[in-house]
Amino acid sequence: MQEEKIKDGYYKIRPAGRHIITIGRDLIKDKYAAIVELVKNAYDADSPSCKISLLPFSKTIEIDGKESIQRGIKIIVKDEGHGMTFETVTDKWMVPSTDDKLKRDISPNGRKMQGKKGIGRYSASMIGDDMVLQTIDEKGELTTLYLIWQNFEDAKYLEDVNVLIENYKTDRKNGTEIIIVGDESHLNEWNEKQIQNLKFELKKLIPTVDNLEHKIDADTDNFKIQLELGDFPFDIYKNKTEDIEPYPLFELYDYRISGYVDNKGKANLKFYNSRTNDPIST
Repeated sequence: MQEEKIKDGYYKIRPAGRHIITIGRDLIKDKYAAIVELVKNAYDADSPSCKISLLPFSKTIEIDGKESIQRGIKIIVKDEGHGMTFETVTDKWMVPSTDDKLKRDISPNGRKMQGKKGIGRYSASMIGDDMVLQTIDEKGELTTLYLIWQNFEDAKYLEDVNVLIENYKTDRKNGTEIIIVGDESHLNEWNEKQIQNLKFELKKLIPTVDNLEHKIDADTDNFKIQLELGDFPFDIYKNKTEDIEPYPLFELYDYRISGYVDNKGKANLKFYNSRTNDPIST
């Protein structure tokens, strides 16, 4: 049997437009988990703090001459980290699954990097419909980026989606702010359980303080998270702002030994019994 070649050539794999949304949603299953990924980016940027705002809203719009109430939610994640340069946004932030953080285990200020996969930022598509990124680097340059996630759903190929990125000079302090707006369907997914889960996961990102020694362990560093909740329909989380507290791991013990060994091999230790709270020094 003889075969006759019809076509040949070299071709490139072209990701579909919705590829970014797919990888984000496949690895991040819940809205609260998507927010945690954004907070990890703030930590990796050496920010001393991160503020998360979940703000339900309603506004009156006119459709076919009739007024209608439009409800939705605005989510803001803001930090005071190093910020990103224009080149970092275009060459790294815009590149899915970049290996940048795999190559950098430690942040410039010595933190152990939390984000590793290079896709956490795209999980923001789970949280809302539109996203604005505003980031200011340490040289005073503001870079802004605007994404409409539906454009990726509609595009045949990823390369068909154009993303507007602008760069300005500013006197504002360095840091990054991500603003995500979602419609009523996104708002309705935020119930008491989702907010409780968000707080639970955020607690894990806060270094635990050793209250018995009245200091933070040398291998940890101070990172604060503030959660602002707007006008939700359930009273327990309605119009409330709070600082996220770490889990009191050092307080959950029956017996413990703490202390240090100096460069001469001499140990200075304290033995604690949770029943007495009076340490015995050795």
